Formats: sequence, C-alpha cells, structure tokens
Amino acid sequence: MRLSQCRECAEVRVVGVAGGAALPPLLRVGLRPGVRLRVTGRAAFGGVAVAVAGARMVLDAATARRVGVALIPQHVR
Repeated sequence: MRLSQCRECAEVRVVGVAGGAALPPLLRVGLRPGVRLRVTGRAAFGGVAVAVAGARMVLDAATARRVGVALIPQHVR
C-alpha cells in the first residue's frame, strides 16, 4: 500500500521508498524502511501530513505515492 492511500490516524511502517529525485531528501528527514509513522492529516491537493520520530511534515501527493507502507495492527500499537 502507498502512503497516499492511508487514512488519517493510521499508524504504518515504511517498507520502501521509490527512487528518483525524492529519495535523498526523504532519507535525510528520516523516512526510510522500518520507520513507524502516523498519518496526522490529509490535504485537499493530495498531500499527506505525518508524524515521524517526534517531527511533523507534509509530503506532496507525488512524494506520498513513492512511499510504500504496511499498516501496523491496532493491537501492536
């Protein structure tokens, strides 16, 4: 599943990030495979707001589509 498909309040683990120009900046801000994050909001233009490692950031729609995630089951949270 892609980060762009996640509902607000979903907790997920990053499983992969597609390459391209978006990859280095995402790695610098901590979005890499294995990282847990929570979707904190959705923007009308398709962007996704997330909380990761104590920081909050908004990814544009194209970047959110590059981030592959797996939902974390509620009982594991």
